[in-house]
Amino acid sequence: MLTKNPVSVTITTQNLSFVQEEAKNKRKTKSEIIDAALDLYRKFKLKQDLVEGFSKQTNEDANEAMSDFADYFKIIDEK
Repeated sequence: MLTKNPVSVTITTQNLSFVQEEAKNKRKTKSEIIDAALDLYRKFKLKQDLVEGFSKQTNEDANEAMSDFADYFKIIDEK
């Protein structure tokens, strides 16, 4: 089970309105909406960082490393 921690953040009025509307429409808490958004961003950033790291390798090294990489992306998406 994941541990949850209280945090205080300041966001723009536009983002607050979006979070409030999504929470209302989806019948979720604002915390759940923000946590889901951060989770998506974390996965996006991880993929971006991995791709960037591979792009710095030679084509041969990158092709070899990427041969089974679809499995890694699948694992990232499942978490």
